[in-house]
Amino acid sequence: MKLQWWKIVCMVFMFFAFTAGFLIHVPYVGNLYESIRNFFFHVPMWFGQMGLLTLSLAYSIAYLFLVFSVLLVEQGISLAAPLHALIKL
Repeated sequence: MKLQWWKIVCMVFMFFAFTAGFLIHVPYVGNLYESIRNFFFHVPMWFGQMGLLTLSLAYSIAYLFLVFSVLLVEQGISLAAPLHALIKL
């Protein structure tokens, strides 16, 4: 299996994030104690998940449009007539 460059970059970033999460000095904030370190791991993970969810949604919609247009072309149906009818409304 061929190892792509982005896999190595991801491993390096994960190593630095994991190391920084435990070695960076965090300020004392009330009774949070060491649970403030959760921000090093969870908040970036949430941002990453929302980005991946948005990207997945965009690709899913693009795929559905592609499949729909291919099916219409195979059946010999033009999209011009339905779009023209919608514009008249």
